Amino acid sequence: MIFALKLVYLIGQLTRGGAEQQLYYLLSQRADPATVVVFSPGGYWVQPIRALGHTVIELERRSHTDLRRLLRLIAVLRAEKPDVVHLFLDGVSGLYGRIAVMIIGHRRFVVGERNIPTIYPRWFQRALPFLNQGVAAWIANSYAAAHDATARHLIDPRKIHVIANGLDIERITSAPIIAYPFPASWRGKTVIAQIGGLAARKNPLRFVRITALLRDTDARFVMIGDGHLRAAVEGAIRDQDLQDRVLLMGERNDVPSLLRHIDILALTSDHEGTPNVILEGMAAGIPAVVTDVGDAGVLVESGLRGFAVPPDDENAFAASLRFLLENAEARQSYGDAARDDVQRYAISAMAAAYDTLYKHLSSRRK
Repeated sequence: MIFALKLVYLIGQLTRGGAEQQLYYLLSQRADPATVVVFSPGGYWVQPIRALGHTVIELERRSHTDLRRLLRLIAVLRAEKPDVVHLFLDGVSGLYGRIAVMIIGHRRFVVGERNIPTIYPRWFQRALPFLNQGVAAWIANSYAAAHDATARHLIDPRKIHVIANGLDIERITSAPIIAYPFPASWRGKTVIAQIGGLAARKNPLRFVRITALLRDTDARFVMIGDGHLRAAVEGAIRDQDLQDRVLLMGERNDVPSLLRHIDILALTSDHEGTPNVILEGMAAGIPAVVTDVGDAGVLVESGLRGFAVPPDDENAFAASLRFLLENAEARQSYGDAARDDVQRYAISAMAAAYDTLYKHLSSRRK
């Protein structure tokens, strides 16, 4: 049962990203209305969150450092008088939330970390031990991030909690059936997909290089997503003469349906927390080959649901894909194991873990 609390969530943006989707999933499980304050106006998830019955306050953004935005946030927090303030996604933009909470003296402040903080600027990393002194709870969505925070003394280990991402399993398993979405000449061939933004931390250029290592196979490769590296990816595909083997599909709204036509997932990231795309692939019964970053390797558990390889070993990555390409029985076995294991990542389990923590914090003296 959901414990009735007054919650305020803070987040830098509500664009179409994994962390933003997780916030939506969490809010979909709450019976009592919450308030979401987003530091930049607009974004894909604004209206869906409002449709759930929650309030979204969009702060106008005039510059990267905007005193008026900070003052507005302070006014909102004082007016709301929340039981818990949760900065859902940490980072430099989260300083607005951290500073506002310090000014009003709120003691039940939760910070969410969805990556290993080494992706942040060095000055911000150096400031984290000080910034985290006033944090009541620090939530990582991966054990890798939790271990990193402990090893680098970023926060008191007693304040660390690991709550994995939640997955809307039914959304994947009941996705509409669509016509074959790839070139007709691909029918009967094994399709390997990378799903995610064409951004540096996802390292899509590594994926292109790996496809080149497998040009002697009948595999075909799909990249679903978009981002600022698209032009570089297109150039790499041309340079390697892979135009007939690699398909850039851009952003898609029907990924669950596309998963029905994908045989193997590949994730070539340099940085991850708990990758949503692996969970989605698991629900669809698809084995994966991933770089062993964040908790990607924990989800795949090499030899059970796919393979996790060091991020700098592209030959090992290609060899793992080649094994799955040549062993249909292994693909089936790993995919079945993935489908069975994903049940523990249901949205309801994730929401219950957050709610238990909120209830514990709110029981403290205000």
